[in-house]
Amino acid sequence: MKTLRLKNSKTHGQVKKKTLFSIIEENQPFSKLRGLPRKVRLAFLFMEENFYKKVGLKDVAEEVGLKPNSLCKMVEVLLKKKKIHITCMQYIDFLRVKKAMEIFGEDSKIKCKTVAEKIGIGERNQRKVFHKFTGKSPMEFRR
Repeated sequence: MKTLRLKNSKTHGQVKKKTLFSIIEENQPFSKLRGLPRKVRLAFLFMEENFYKKVGLKDVAEEVGLKPNSLCKMVEVLLKKKKIHITCMQYIDFLRVKKAMEIFGEDSKIKCKTVAEKIGIGERNQRKVFHKFTGKSPMEFRR
């Protein structure tokens, strides 16, 4: 399970493990973060409203009038200032996993393939992406 190690002031220097999901969840939605340039906020808003489609970096960049590389660099630099180390595509994947968790919470008998279609990700990638953010497979989470 991938975890980020953060110092927790309440534990006097002990290290507390958090999943990538919980780190992002604390700062979400990114479109509401303060101090971001207009185009970056619009890019996050576009991601938040369209993640369930098969949207990629090129689509997001096109929507806000930037080149994909420029958008990536801007986002990474701005988020690093806020101590959030993720890429645009990781944020889209996060949104997809979050929605999948909501769907599984509503209907624990739903097929993973159906959920994968609803969140805009291939069934093959769903397990890898889900595990990256939660430390569990979709099947494990569903139980």
